[in-house]
Amino acid sequence: MRYVLRIAFAFALVISCAFAANAANRVALVVGNSSYEAVPSLANPRNDAELIASALREVGFDVAIATDVDRRGLGRAIRDFGKALRRAGSDAVGLFYYAGHGIQHGGRNYLIPLHAQIENSADLEIEAVSADNILTQMEAAGNSLNFVVLDACRNNPFPAGRGATRGLARLNGVNGSLIAFAAAPGEVAQDGVGSNSPYAAALAQAIREPGLTVERVFKKVRIGVREQTGGEQTPWEESSLVGDFYFVPPLTSTPSASAPQSGQADISSRAATVWQAIQNTNSPAVLSTFIEEFSGTLYARFAQARLEEVRVALGVFPQPDSSSGPGELRAGDEYRDCDTCPKMLVLPAGDFTMGSQGSEAERHTDEGPVQSLSIERGFAVSRFEVTIGEFESFLKDTGYRGGGGCWSWDREWQLNDAAHYRAPGYAQSDDHPVSCVSLDDARAYTAWLSRKTGNKYRLLSEAEWEYAARAGRTGAYPFSGSLRRLCAFANGADTASRHDWRNSECRDGWIHTAPVGSLQPNDFGLHDMLGNLWEWVADCYVEHYTERSSNATAAVEGGTCETHVIRGGSWIDFPGNLRPANRGHFRADRRANHVGFRVAMTLPR
Repeated sequence: MRYVLRIAFAFALVISCAFAANAANRVALVVGNSSYEAVPSLANPRNDAELIASALREVGFDVAIATDVDRRGLGRAIRDFGKALRRAGSDAVGLFYYAGHGIQHGGRNYLIPLHAQIENSADLEIEAVSADNILTQMEAAGNSLNFVVLDACRNNPFPAGRGATRGLARLNGVNGSLIAFAAAPGEVAQDGVGSNSPYAAALAQAIREPGLTVERVFKKVRIGVREQTGGEQTPWEESSLVGDFYFVPPLTSTPSASAPQSGQADISSRAATVWQAIQNTNSPAVLSTFIEEFSGTLYARFAQARLEEVRVALGVFPQPDSSSGPGELRAGDEYRDCDTCPKMLVLPAGDFTMGSQGSEAERHTDEGPVQSLSIERGFAVSRFEVTIGEFESFLKDTGYRGGGGCWSWDREWQLNDAAHYRAPGYAQSDDHPVSCVSLDDARAYTAWLSRKTGNKYRLLSEAEWEYAARAGRTGAYPFSGSLRRLCAFANGADTASRHDWRNSECRDGWIHTAPVGSLQPNDFGLHDMLGNLWEWVADCYVEHYTERSSNATAAVEGGTCETHVIRGGSWIDFPGNLRPANRGHFRADRRANHVGFRVAMTLPR
């Protein structure tokens, strides 16, 4: 449950039939407060605010966003919002969204800024901000179309006896408004198990859909939230609307009876009219709907080109065909193509420096020269190394049989003919990463995943792997602080290890492999990029980067090579091998109990 005041949405009416015409005079302020100190902190308001802000921008709003703001910052943001509304003119649409703590006292609703010190009800006027201030700004602006969003739990976060009342008071919105609450009176809105609350996620999705009146938007949100929460949360609205408002108007028009048209000429004519209205949109949903509606026309080709530009700019990709969930993916989204498929995480496009500087401790000569590379398009990577359970599903489905034997360490490397992925020489369970797999085994697994799902699974290139492991960081390790912190992120040879090369500064809790996800993820949200198991990548091994391609694709010499690159280090390795820049190499047909893999997927355009 979230101790937050959970959405009062005051929507003013706009009557519109052209999306582009309304985009210029739609003004929004979005606020999200999470990092409270005097009251319980909240997991998702900041995330919810960012999600709603992104959705509003896509449907044409000029959005200002403020997160984790104190009373002064919140007051100034509301004041600037009022100024922006007045500049936009009387036909402007205003929207205010707030996510964070809030309470009711004496029939008034109060938004709780960061650092608020509230001992009793007398402190509210000094420490909090009245929701009435937003309505006052809208009324002063004189525009007839307004949205007020108070995204907060309808529950008092303060101890009993401080004069506040459970739930929110009604808001007396301006004429032509819709007040929407994320939870009905007496209910508490849920944060959900992901990075957004059920209400914010449903709202962001619904307002992007073309052709939904505002009433249908909230009906769809209400249905979605009830389904997600098992009926425990029911959104609520109060409306004084007298006409139709669309976040994204319908993309088609009905030919008049007096001028009937038919055939391809009619379709092209309507496509030209609609394209003129939406050609500058940054909404993938609008462009995708246009392409579907007017397929075969020249304008659909224009829209397809625009859609690819927008997706690259926003880091948005179509959902893979066989996966469930929303129709689009963004950087940070997780999805799964089937019950036994790996969990995939979408990484953003970006630039990074591959390799290590000569001054980096434990550096090897094959880690350079350093290269500045660009990942020009986002891609998906499995959040964890492929597990035994996932690999076994492949074996059972295909009857695949690789070669026998697995190299293992016992004071020296030895080939153990009896060892295999289920018995690598140490205890494992289904949620441990699979080891004793060759490069050929890994490739066979990705080929099976591709056939099973219809999507293009593969191994990462060496450049993609280092980009994913660094997660936007530079330096020897993708975290700040001393090597003592390494054990929080990487399972290697630590103080519990018997090896002379162990890390003497920390203990990660595991002698051999750890179940996937046991340690902290990196800044991208990927687990075990360092340690646990070395990971096969698609590249042939070359001794210097000058011998490989300058782009981020895999370096493969005619499709075959003597040894292949492995990355990341393992449970048996010392800290120097657990660096993003470190490289290893191994024969493609060999299996070892310290080598596994993870998968990547090229996202559809």
